[in-house]
Amino acid sequence: MEKKNELLLKILKHNDVAAKDISNIQSAMKEQKQIIETILEDNVFEDEIQKISKEDFNNIPLSLFLADNFYENKVYHSYEEYLEHLDLTKKYETNNKNYKLSVNTNNAFKNIQILICEKNWVMISKANSPSIHFVIHHPKLRNAIENFIPPVVE
Repeated sequence: MEKKNELLLKILKHNDVAAKDISNIQSAMKEQKQIIETILEDNVFEDEIQKISKEDFNNIPLSLFLADNFYENKVYHSYEEYLEHLDLTKKYETNNKNYKLSVNTNNAFKNIQILICEKNWVMISKANSPSIHFVIHHPKLRNAIENFIPPVVE
């Protein structure tokens, strides 16, 4: 089993996620991975991930972003699991020439994910229950979000 799959299973199990939900989450993650791999065949995929200190993590623990499959419960991971995931993502970048990873310390948004397909659409997803996804095609609004620089604090 691939390391990321092992890590995901470990996180789900120590959060006492039911077997049926584990299966659904794994299936959704597999689908997301296939989408990214399809994109990477002919396009560059840029990913920006927050680097969080142990102190900040302890103050506000992170949960997995499971809005894509509308799982309503929080699934938390340990700081060590977070660092392992970050390390696995860096290794993924070295093995995929079209995957570009940026790691920053700007933690402006903890509850949303922004996906941008430049000049086509922007999707803003809210992680907390209920999960909500906004897909924006309007050129002016899409352009404003594409060029948005997040504030240093929320």
